[in-house]
Amino acid sequence: MKLAPVYEAMSRRGAFEQRIVHTGQHYNNEMTIQFNEDFNLPFPDINLNVGSQRHLIQLSQMLIGLDKELMDNTPDMAIVYGDTNTTAAGAIAASKLNIPLAHVEAGLREWDKSIPEEINKLLIDAVTDIYFCPSITAKYNLNNTGTKQNVHLTGDVVLSYMLNNTDRIIQEEGILSDLRIIKNQYYLATCHRAANTDNKKKLSHIIYAFQRADKPVVFIMHPRTSNAIEKYNLKEEVDHKNIKVISPQSFWKTQCLTLNASKVLTDSGGLIKESFLHKVPSVILDTQTEWVEIVESGWAHISGPDAQEILRALRMKPPENEVRNMYLIEKAPEKVAEIIYQYLTNHN
Repeated sequence: MKLAPVYEAMSRRGAFEQRIVHTGQHYNNEMTIQFNEDFNLPFPDINLNVGSQRHLIQLSQMLIGLDKELMDNTPDMAIVYGDTNTTAAGAIAASKLNIPLAHVEAGLREWDKSIPEEINKLLIDAVTDIYFCPSITAKYNLNNTGTKQNVHLTGDVVLSYMLNNTDRIIQEEGILSDLRIIKNQYYLATCHRAANTDNKKKLSHIIYAFQRADKPVVFIMHPRTSNAIEKYNLKEEVDHKNIKVISPQSFWKTQCLTLNASKVLTDSGGLIKESFLHKVPSVILDTQTEWVEIVESGWAHISGPDAQEILRALRMKPPENEVRNMYLIEKAPEKVAEIIYQYLTNHN
């Protein structure tokens, strides 16, 4: 998702030849096709087809594939996004081959090395050449650990993109009637982080909270979560009158469901930000988040996978005071494109 706004901004500028490498980490083909359709992106120039693997196996296979790709098609710069294994592999490969590296969504920290994504964040930012920070906190995190050159506060590229495409969200309102749900009369839920899906007790507690919620829960079922529910024999618990399970939706349909929800329950960092943009409170089904500003503002509550804490958070009223969205900086994707252009101009 983070790639699309920057890719579009760089395409409009006309000074770049871009090549998209898909590692295959997100192994659901339907989701990949839907993503390309949502954002009018071309299909990837190459798919490494790594698929779902244990972390180190997945990372090693990505590095082997990226080594060949970057040797065969050496770019002037590699751009990586977020904190996934794909991002880490791209950063390591580019660094080892002395290819300048830009990191979109740099500087975020959860301060817990037991989280796989936190290790990725640290690895990526250790070898990055240009840092694009979505928040002041992210910029401070880098500055406070000695990284001060080429650190840019650009804001969040996805939120900036969404703000300029609100009509796409409105066009998807038919999904409410399709699912027979009413605005502000349901909770939207996602749960796919390994910390929750790889632990039967935690996943059971989350599902129990969904069952006991005071409004119906529309539960977007990620493939990893579906596999975990089958593995732990929790299908009967999910098949409950208060839980409406739906398959992964297009980005814009998901935004429509978010905008019209009473609250959002999620362990997805992206959805926490997006809920905040829509002024919909969120309950974080994790024990921490890198989006600390949203928690501090009162628009998100960290419950973790604790059923009683989730239910308590659902009863909390949202803040009455208007809060400025600290991640919104006008034309964030265009700022990223301009900074990359200037960097390459000065270094070539």
